[in-house]
Amino acid sequence: MLTIDCRMADHSGIGTYIKNLVPRLASRLTSLSLTLMGAPDSLRRLLVEYGATNVSFLPFDEPIYSIREQLTLPFAIPRSTKLFWAPHYNIPALYPGRILTTVHDICHLAIKDVHASPLVRMYAALMFRAVRRRSIKIVTVSEFTKSELVSKLGYDPQAVQVIWNGVDDVWRRSRIADGYREPYLVYVGNIKPHKNLKRLVKAFQRISRQIPHKLLLVGRYDGFVSGFQDLDELMPCDRIELAGELDQDDLIRTVAGASALIMPSLYEGFGLPAAEAMSCGCPVLAANATSLPEVCGKAAFYFDPYSVDDMAGTILDFVRDEGGQARLKAEGYRQAESFDWSRAADQLCNLVTDII
Repeated sequence: MLTIDCRMADHSGIGTYIKNLVPRLASRLTSLSLTLMGAPDSLRRLLVEYGATNVSFLPFDEPIYSIREQLTLPFAIPRSTKLFWAPHYNIPALYPGRILTTVHDICHLAIKDVHASPLVRMYAALMFRAVRRRSIKIVTVSEFTKSELVSKLGYDPQAVQVIWNGVDDVWRRSRIADGYREPYLVYVGNIKPHKNLKRLVKAFQRISRQIPHKLLLVGRYDGFVSGFQDLDELMPCDRIELAGELDQDDLIRTVAGASALIMPSLYEGFGLPAAEAMSCGCPVLAANATSLPEVCGKAAFYFDPYSVDDMAGTILDFVRDEGGQARLKAEGYRQAESFDWSRAADQLCNLVTDII
């Protein structure tokens, strides 16, 4: 039996990872029983179109990053489990069985100025030590994250396998959004400190009178320590709009209709919004840091994420460079072909089969 911690299936980021890989695993590993731990009703909906009959559901709702999950999860995992897959680094450290762990990034440790909470950093440090000690194999979503584990945390490179994320095919069949009469630039992501929204807002303010574009900020902001004293700081003029969370259809149409997607992040383990944007023909302007050059390749204009001047200059250069816009769009289509959830599922299935 393969048991999977699916508690984060409804989250952004890791939730997208779970939603795309777990159903594909179930449809491929037909000779293996799967137990999904989380909210059964939500997980059943996730598997409807795949018609998998080898899956059972185990209710488990202890909060992530908590002492309670560490005390209860090891004992909730069925005894017949041959392999437990943790799609995030919060593994059950006391579980005696075999663990496969996916690590998306080490952001909680890597960006000290942003994630300054001693408690958060201590928890992350303890868990990453447990991941290194207890995991029979570790999957990372980029070569960058693998290099972080090896160089900063002393992981054995032979224990780590890179499996890139994919892009849902619906992005490649996108339609452009209605409702925006003027051109716009778009940011997609949660409003967290390492996403670097403060510098993006300052950069846009600096050039807003020189371009006709609006800046549209898409993503969840409730419940996050954003680094802004007030959300009004994100909207210093009527050219910046907080769109909040969008459903998938609206998100795809909005990105497809943008002049460019901007990713100013100080740290990304993969940068899925960039891959999705490229797949629907939206050019990308990205930080020249962490995993983003790996994901975007030649299909982006890059800037220093710590420099407001460089970010503003890159945006301005892009808007004025029609030839560059066309080149990035064409390069983006080619680069996005590297990211396929079915390919990722095949690689993960092979890994699970080898372990079991």
